[in-house]
Amino acid sequence: MIVPFASRLSFLDPKLTSDGEDYGPIRYKAIVEERWYISRHLHTSYNDVGEITPTERSYLIEFIVRELDKERESMEKVKQQMNSKKES
Repeated sequence: MIVPFASRLSFLDPKLTSDGEDYGPIRYKAIVEERWYISRHLHTSYNDVGEITPTERSYLIEFIVRELDKERESMEKVKQQMNSKKES
């Protein structure tokens, strides 16, 4: 019997990256890294971050990156002001 929707790949087959490597370990490492960044910058426990949904995690990472960019820009402005005072 041939099933009309059958394909040579099953949804149970491991997903591969474009390099042919297993996707699972790579994605797991990315999730662990996201959880680590969030727990580090928001001063929460790693386990608490595990209860956050993937959408919330991506928003939090976006907010953290935005705040770090603001801090970096303000530090650059201060350095420029200090350099301009030294040159004066």
